[in-house]
Amino acid sequence: MNRHHWNTFLGSACVVFALVTLFFWIPNDVESGVIEQVRSQTAVGDAMAPTVWAIGLGIIGILLIAGSLLKQRPDLLEADANTGGPTLANLRFLGLLLVLVFGSLLVMSWAGPFVVKLAQAMGSDIGSYRELRATRPWKYTGYLSGGFLLVFGLMSFVAGRPSWRLALIAALAVLLMALTYDLPFKNLLLPPNGDQ
Repeated sequence: MNRHHWNTFLGSACVVFALVTLFFWIPNDVESGVIEQVRSQTAVGDAMAPTVWAIGLGIIGILLIAGSLLKQRPDLLEADANTGGPTLANLRFLGLLLVLVFGSLLVMSWAGPFVVKLAQAMGSDIGSYRELRATRPWKYTGYLSGGFLLVFGLMSFVAGRPSWRLALIAALAVLLMALTYDLPFKNLLLPPNGDQ
């Protein structure tokens, strides 16, 4: 099996996951729609983010399938005959990537509650994180810290080494994403605050 077959398999898995998410998971698990109309106010529904991500994943899968099918010409297949299949280096890469992603998501989920508990331990008279999750600066804590760790980690991983330049780019990118999500929508909680 050459690398083009692996791309076809991965692309097909992405498309199937996107279709299952769009047509089964979101309709059966999410209570509101993509866009909600409440008393002449338009608001983002709970289904907006997973719908956008599922569509994006489906497009990536289609591009992977199309790219691999276009490259499955006989002359290219012979040249790639000995390059297919996962290697130990591939598995190491995937393992490090999964640790980085899941570690960043854990930081994103727990940084906000941790900072609130730390502030309470230092004598601050504030409520629980659940009460504060929609107020500044608490609502940004998890998203900015976990998002920075994820973006900076991925960029450093790809570049082969961390640098101050990458840290600055990651910080600005995550801040821009947070403001893009937060400023236009008054009722939208930044991830993962809706789960807290």
